[in-house]
Amino acid sequence: MFKKNTIQLVLLLSTVISTCFLSVTQVNALGGDVHARSLNIPGLGWAGHVGLEALDGKILEMLDGNPIKSSWGHKSNLYKNRYSDFVNSSHYWGARYWKFLAEKEFWRISQFVVRNADYIEDIGAKYTISSHYYHPYRYNDSRGRVRVQRGKYRCDTYIYSMYLTGGIRFPFYTILPRKVFYVFPDRV
Repeated sequence: MFKKNTIQLVLLLSTVISTCFLSVTQVNALGGDVHARSLNIPGLGWAGHVGLEALDGKILEMLDGNPIKSSWGHKSNLYKNRYSDFVNSSHYWGARYWKFLAEKEFWRISQFVVRNADYIEDIGAKYTISSHYYHPYRYNDSRGRVRVQRGKYRCDTYIYSMYLTGGIRFPFYTILPRKVFYVFPDRV
């Protein structure tokens, strides 16, 4: 009896303690929240910069600059940064999501949006200033070996395309980080 009560008490305490240390970004356990901040270019801050929350609470964001190495060894401009780094880079606007999707169609976010974002992080992606983007694809080289062509995105087209993989269309054609952020009606 004593042993059973002790185990239950330890489990209860560990649950309470771990719940106390949850961060704000872990409200939506599915990931897929869109975080936004001002663009770090004088005079263009209003245009914004967006990133996608991964399951581990870090923010996936397309950045122009020095490429890093993806987990598959390709050069990549898709960074997975800590939440605090994203928030402290410039004026933070907050995080948004679609409550309807999180509650009623969570499979779209967990099975398509977040998984595709993780896949793109694995293989890497190139940055473009253009609003034209493309997904990664496989092809056979001249020797018949299978190769992977990395995708090419801007921060807003990255978010847009990840949600498109889940069958979620945005109600506009012209893409800007500000528009992508504000299309999500619910604040985290």
